[in-house]
Amino acid sequence: MRHNDYLLDKHYFEKVTALFDRDPKKPQKIIVVEHAVINSLSFMNYLCDHYQVFFIPKPKSIDQKVLKYPSKKCTVLAASRRELKGPNAINILRKVVGQETFSIIDIGGYFAPKLSEIQEHFKGQLFKIIEDTENGYQKYETQFHNNVITIPILSVARSSLKIEEDFLGFWCKSFQVNLF
Repeated sequence: MRHNDYLLDKHYFEKVTALFDRDPKKPQKIIVVEHAVINSLSFMNYLCDHYQVFFIPKPKSIDQKVLKYPSKKCTVLAASRRELKGPNAINILRKVVGQETFSIIDIGGYFAPKLSEIQEHFKGQLFKIIEDTENGYQKYETQFHNNVITIPILSVARSSLKIEEDFLGFWCKSFQVNLF
């Protein structure tokens, strides 16, 4: 298999999204902390086509040309890591999810510092968190050691889905978006 050939498999995104429990009776919301770069566009497009997505672009990796594309398909939230660690984090999430079910895809452990509080406030609503990076997953692991955590936290960095360095790096050609 050549470098990144697994991403050319049209079923790759289905394998990734199969990690979410979906209720066919109502749409599930997904909060995604992601880089706003060309390599993440196909993944974001796929998610937006299948879920109600709330996108939190990582502030140090925002390409404004790229950001305008997910903005057409999903809700872009201007929430920094600092805000998500602060006292207003639960209110930010509550405005987005209300009483509906949701999952989180996180790159970098943005929600880890408030995990115990999130779990408490969103019992029965939060299905799971998928963390893409090893560093971020370690932040969640710290919460497991310090609190009683019952929400499944999946590590892509430690799973068979992460064959290469970047889980969200070089996406399937069948989902490519022509930007220019």
